[in-house]
Amino acid sequence: WADKSIVGVEQDLLELLDFLSASVLRVVHGAGEIVAILIGLGVYGVALSTKRYRLLGYVALAAIATFAVMSGIDALIDRDTTAVVNQLLAGTDLGDATLNGVVQLSQLSAMFIVIRPFVGRQWRRAGIATISLLLLVELLVTEELPVDLFLALPVGATIGTAVLLLFGRPDRHPTLGAISASLRGAGLPVTEV
Repeated sequence: WADKSIVGVEQDLLELLDFLSASVLRVVHGAGEIVAILIGLGVYGVALSTKRYRLLGYVALAAIATFAVMSGIDALIDRDTTAVVNQLLAGTDLGDATLNGVVQLSQLSAMFIVIRPFVGRQWRRAGIATISLLLLVELLVTEELPVDLFLALPVGATIGTAVLLLFGRPDRHPTLGAISASLRGAGLPVTEV
């Protein structure tokens, strides 16, 4: 029912982002894919190296659920009738990887939501910057601008939040031992907390 509105927005976006050559877009696309893969592996690597197996399970569950949901959404969205084609990339092989990039973006969004309570503020900011950069890369390198690109972040965030809601998040309250050690470290002798 909103096909004409969506097509108009897509055309405006492609006109706005149509300032780079095809060779530059190929390099940007390849770099974006490599960064997305490295970040995904990095999240799993951090969970394994710090022996946070609960976090590893959360991240894996979020990635699998996001893949399933985004694949279902792609099947539901009917884009056969109208497609806005980026003339610069028409006929290149970059358009074939668009769904893969959208699913990766959605999975990374879910993974960052799941990992958020386990990491510090600087890593949260890095995650936001990375997701924003990867979204921009996907907008730049699409042959046919996918509607599901605009659903990738909310779907990933929703699934990541659902995983945390179902299984809980880490307790960040200090233990009694940590409180007594802190008081002793400040020069206050504590016998019991």
